[in-house]
Amino acid sequence: MPTAYPVRTPSLPPASGLPQRPSFGAPQVNAFQMQQLHHGQVSAPPSTVPIPADVQNNRGYLSTESHPGSVSASADKLISEAAKQAKESPAKPSPAPGTPEEGTAGKAAKKEKANHRGECGEMTKCGPQASAFLVSPRRLFFVCFLSRSSVFSLQLGICEQRDMEKAARMPRSHETTPLLWVEVAQRPPRYPHGRLRRACTACLATTLVLSVIVLLLPFALLPRGYGSIADHLPWTSRNGLDYASLQQLLQTVPNASKTKEWSQYYTSGPHLAGKNLSMAIWTKTKWEEFGVADVHLATYDVYLNYPVSHRLALLEKDEKKNDIKVTYEASLEEDVLEQDATSGLKDRIPTFHGYSASGNVTARYVYVNAGTHDDYEALINANITLEGKIALVKYSENMRGLKVKRAQELGMVGVVIYTDPQEDKDMTELNGHKAYPDGPARNPSSVQRGSVQFLSNGAGDPTTPGYPSNPGCPREDPKQFIPSIPSLPISYEDALPLLKALNGHGPKGSDFSKDWQGGLVHKGIDYNIGPSPENVVINLYNEQEYVTTPIWNVIGTIPGSIPDEVIVLGNHRDAWIAGGAGDPNSGSAILNEVIRSFGEALRGGWKPKRTIVFASWDGEEYGLIGSTEWVEENLPWLSRANVAYLNVDVGVSGKKFEIHASPLLNKAVFNAAGQVLSPNQTVEGQTVLDLWDGEVGIMGSGSDFTAFQDFAGIPCVDYGFTGGEGDAVYHYHSNYDSFDWMDRYGDRDWQYHITMARVWALTAAYLSETPVLALNATDYAVALEKYLDSIKKKVPSGISPRLSFASLDEAISAFRDRAIKFDAYTESLAAKLDKGGHWWSRIILYFKIRFANQKYKLIERKFLYKEGLDKRSWFKHVVFAPDRHDGYAGAAFPGLVESLYDKDIDNAEVSAFLSPFVVVWQSSYFNLPLTPDYFTEMARDYYI
Repeated sequence: MPTAYPVRTPSLPPASGLPQRPSFGAPQVNAFQMQQLHHGQVSAPPSTVPIPADVQNNRGYLSTESHPGSVSASADKLISEAAKQAKESPAKPSPAPGTPEEGTAGKAAKKEKANHRGECGEMTKCGPQASAFLVSPRRLFFVCFLSRSSVFSLQLGICEQRDMEKAARMPRSHETTPLLWVEVAQRPPRYPHGRLRRACTACLATTLVLSVIVLLLPFALLPRGYGSIADHLPWTSRNGLDYASLQQLLQTVPNASKTKEWSQYYTSGPHLAGKNLSMAIWTKTKWEEFGVADVHLATYDVYLNYPVSHRLALLEKDEKKNDIKVTYEASLEEDVLEQDATSGLKDRIPTFHGYSASGNVTARYVYVNAGTHDDYEALINANITLEGKIALVKYSENMRGLKVKRAQELGMVGVVIYTDPQEDKDMTELNGHKAYPDGPARNPSSVQRGSVQFLSNGAGDPTTPGYPSNPGCPREDPKQFIPSIPSLPISYEDALPLLKALNGHGPKGSDFSKDWQGGLVHKGIDYNIGPSPENVVINLYNEQEYVTTPIWNVIGTIPGSIPDEVIVLGNHRDAWIAGGAGDPNSGSAILNEVIRSFGEALRGGWKPKRTIVFASWDGEEYGLIGSTEWVEENLPWLSRANVAYLNVDVGVSGKKFEIHASPLLNKAVFNAAGQVLSPNQTVEGQTVLDLWDGEVGIMGSGSDFTAFQDFAGIPCVDYGFTGGEGDAVYHYHSNYDSFDWMDRYGDRDWQYHITMARVWALTAAYLSETPVLALNATDYAVALEKYLDSIKKKVPSGISPRLSFASLDEAISAFRDRAIKFDAYTESLAAKLDKGGHWWSRIILYFKIRFANQKYKLIERKFLYKEGLDKRSWFKHVVFAPDRHDGYAGAAFPGLVESLYDKDIDNAEVSAFLSPFVVVWQSSYFNLPLTPDYFTEMARDYYI
């Protein structure tokens, strides 16, 4: 083995102009770098002694570089001689441990070490810091002494020739050797099996990526906004109150005194749309006091009219004297009653029609019964001239705006609408009942105000159809939605002289139908059709001010744990009169009690699973404006999040429970009605459900649910207690719809208000708190079958052979089968949830429930047709819409029904085949979970 020569370097001062080394001094050289140096892969660090060429060529350094002044010129010579001596005098092998040679060598080394320390002044100068490179022809050794201050220094110097010779004779393996010898060998391969290593690395990396995806997937699918993951798990969040306690609280908080207080405030003064800001602010303040933290006003600039002046007079012309005699001047006022404080308010609102056209017309007139489409057709078939005449029409059956619309289409120049006692059934003076305020019958001077907007064409601001009426928005000509001829509402007291003037002129109403015979026969009215004689005319004068003015919705929100599942409760606040104890403020008072009840739950630590939104709408009376503009503005959010809309307009006007709803909500309504005791129990313990006939009407229009159901595709319910047999006459849109009437005749002890508050609140709680949404698709399928059967019965005999319903029957049947399976599946999820289980099973169960709820939530949206119905494209729903000729009543499969009514067989076939397409799509929508199609559907429904 060749001898290795230690080369010691004294500490030399840095050369002038060279950069100072850092505190750690010498360049750091690790074992791997030493190996590279040994194999000639890198150059030596700076400030090193140049190595002789023969050493360099013998697997030493490839190149060296020295800083000027750092090494003397004799260093090359000394190193060269050392290398030469190493070749001539090979090193002796080290003695084995424990042998005499080893002991002798140890003693010699100690003595040599002492001699060296005394003789070598350079070592003394170096002090504790020294470094050396030991160079051999085959191996390179790096020796380093550590300084006491733990600072490394690599400085090269040259010791005397004698020192190197002694160092060469120094034993290499003795424990007293002053140098640390580190042999650097070639680094072996880390992993000899390269392919296996790469495969394992790929598998581990894939596992890591998949683990991250699995962990992050819940965050991607969970709704954004607020709350922790625990909040999103319906069975893990802690809400302070359990569901049973919440239900009990919602039944106990509402009370009669509070309801009466709210009603008294709302009915104490006028609150027309756009003129009730103080009431809106009061409502907002109350809701905040109840505990709803997030309450704000949503403002829209809308097109409205307000009354300026009006007149209605019966005139008789004297051709001989060329004179016109006023035979009757209508008061167009309601009597002031001592027993009814509201009727005598100085700022009470005049009688007028919303959206009526201004005009001054004088013409002969015709009695047109209720002014339905069929009534006008009957007159045309009887050769009664209508063009150029004024229509005298009674309220009932269809919406007042459609009475005016049809008259305008037939060339009539004005419309006068009155309330006939015929619609009061048995509760009349003719049957011995005294008129209000002395009895329950209708007061003769009562006048029904209201809007004459063509609501069957579309709802909301007539100048912004389909988009919100925000400040500065473009506006369209409203002629498609409001009339161009004047109209006035009057009492039957004012109508009597006009009807009497027609006696003996034209056919009698009874010649058409018994329905044409009104309830004023005992007053001397024969109900002749007319037209009135040539010399008997009506002067109708109507002046309206049309303005664009703000309206204010009050919106309150209780955030839930699942922010993209939202329940909305709404009632409108505006009224045509100073009162409005029934319409709308029975609902307003009830809504306050519902919110107060939920506020008490919030104080108890409760937080709803789903977000609950409360709305007090403005502008409903003119054309459902406040709710429609809000829906149009918030349509993307509502389409994504809104589970249901619960509407109460007239909360109490009688004792009969009445409901119109999307079939999806039947389950929720029946559940709530079955928990609340009825105020008029004939048997102790009877609930509202027990005394209700169970009939659920088709969704039509006439209240704030319209935009939700027919435009946005959100399942809705509209319910309340209405007049039934034996109930006092409700003075709809009259000054006598007052707090005094409600307190004396409508709801004497205010128990129906409390009952309605409980039903409403429990419906909302049921939809909000159950982990699986309380909707039912099977009920929807059953209702579709029922709707179609009713249409088949109305198909004219001449059309029936040419039109087949087979495809629609098949589609509905397929929908029903899928709906039954889906409802059974969701019930099984609820049952599993009740049983509990391990945390991982609950997580999986949560996702199944989450996806099932998404399906339920979007069912109604699947029945929307983007292009809308023929000739009234604002209505998008293919199953529900208001009847085109009624306005209030709902029509199922409206496209098909209207085509049949028009005897348009080609269009009826298109509608018949369009409906199955939608229904079949709906049935395929019920794919059960864990299929690729299901998750594809989910992704589209959730993110679009």
